[in-house]
Amino acid sequence: MSFDWTQLPEHGGDTRWASNFFSIPEKDLLDLSTGISPWPWPIPDIPQTLFTKLSRPDGPLLLAAAAYYGCNEEQLIAMPGSQYAIEELPKYFSVGRVAIPKVGYSEHKRAWLSYRHAIIEYERLSELESLVLGNDVDYAVVINPNNPTTEHINEHKLNGLVEQSSCVFIVDEAFMDATPENSIIRRDMPSNIIVLRSMGKFFGLPGLRVGFVIANVERLKQFKGLRRLWSLSPVSIWLAEQALADKNWINQHVEKLNYQSTAFAKLLQENLAHFEFYYSAFFATTFDSKQNIFALFQMLGKQGLYTRIGLSEPDVAWLRIGLPHDLPIFSARLIQSE
Repeated sequence: MSFDWTQLPEHGGDTRWASNFFSIPEKDLLDLSTGISPWPWPIPDIPQTLFTKLSRPDGPLLLAAAAYYGCNEEQLIAMPGSQYAIEELPKYFSVGRVAIPKVGYSEHKRAWLSYRHAIIEYERLSELESLVLGNDVDYAVVINPNNPTTEHINEHKLNGLVEQSSCVFIVDEAFMDATPENSIIRRDMPSNIIVLRSMGKFFGLPGLRVGFVIANVERLKQFKGLRRLWSLSPVSIWLAEQALADKNWINQHVEKLNYQSTAFAKLLQENLAHFEFYYSAFFATTFDSKQNIFALFQMLGKQGLYTRIGLSEPDVAWLRIGLPHDLPIFSARLIQSE
């Protein structure tokens, strides 16, 4: 019996679904399906008064974010996660043609379609360049680095493309924190680029629900409606301030992610050598026939290794494995799965 790919959960992290599918207790699963850092920023004692406040000024948060991202505080809008921005941004633009990665975070495509924009998919940078420089699109979504492909577009190439075109670029940098030198954010950003950042992935705090839209000050005026009343809780604002200002932890975490991801890659190369993986600091992804990918998904799942799969073509699929918290446990289960 062939597997019905439509029964997959919409996103990673659905351990209840995985528990039912693999007939394994939820507590015994190693959830590798999200790509979120498995080492979260340590939550400090939270002032109890924050729970009784209706609101908290976001000025200190914007200052901390500006220092962290390398921009001015006037270039930032704080919001309840980058997913919120992905859903809302398309409505601020006239209906037009938007270039979107053929394989990438699917919520981008869904959001632009919901506001009746025409989608033109691209696979490679050369295709994006052709669309943009040929004036075949009005907007371009760039996921940098891409989730799940791990592909990264060099910031110099991307800046060059932005400067040569009147096309508006929406750059999703949700997984950029481990390589901040590759970010396109700067203090003198041109008006045709908008960057989305998330605190969920690098800081390992998806439940914090804090993200940012970063753009030229004039461009940002277009998105005043994104500033919803009380959209961020005082607790989230305070915690985000502390995390963004924790330079020692941030520097150590970048080193840890890079070190652990290198060891992770070695394990995959040694134990799954017949699959070609592509790597980021947060996850690894492989592409193959959908039959082979599903077989790998099942093989890993039977050992409690819950990964994420999806289709990139009718007969081609991908499997993404998030960086494990405990490499020895992952290694032992990986060996048992063979």
